[in-house]
Amino acid sequence: MKLFSIKERILSPIWQFLHDSRAVGIVLIVCTVVSMVLANSAFGPGYTEFFSRLFDPQTGHHLEWNGLHLPNSWLVWINDGFMVLFFFLVGMEIKRELTTGELATIRKSMLPVLAAIGGMLVPALIYALLIARPITIMAGASPWPRTLHFRWVYFRCWGTACRCR
Repeated sequence: MKLFSIKERILSPIWQFLHDSRAVGIVLIVCTVVSMVLANSAFGPGYTEFFSRLFDPQTGHHLEWNGLHLPNSWLVWINDGFMVLFFFLVGMEIKRELTTGELATIRKSMLPVLAAIGGMLVPALIYALLIARPITIMAGASPWPRTLHFRWVYFRCWGTACRCR
């Protein structure tokens, strides 16, 4: 019986998992489930307090370091920093699909473009029709960025099985 090295037993499966295009989606789904379970358990108050705790309570919302105004809690780092990286990645993938991928022609890209526009306008119009006061119209946030993560995961994990030709 051959003894396997650490590289073959531990690192190779991790490396293979990370090179799979579905790995990001699997990690996002697992992290979402774990965070929902933690937030709704006895650990909930400590869990939410961890993310909202300020690194330096004297400085407030932002921490100043060498002239930079940095976020002062994990929650703000996630909201401001990591979301920028996520949307940059999504933008790069959309650009690739529109220039050299499946959506390179106008005919193939028309349905997803119209669906994206409708996905932004329809909820905004429903909100505007139901909340017809001018002061609250300005408070309406776009509903799609939060669900974009999960749509992206869905199409990364199962996109090839759902293609319509």
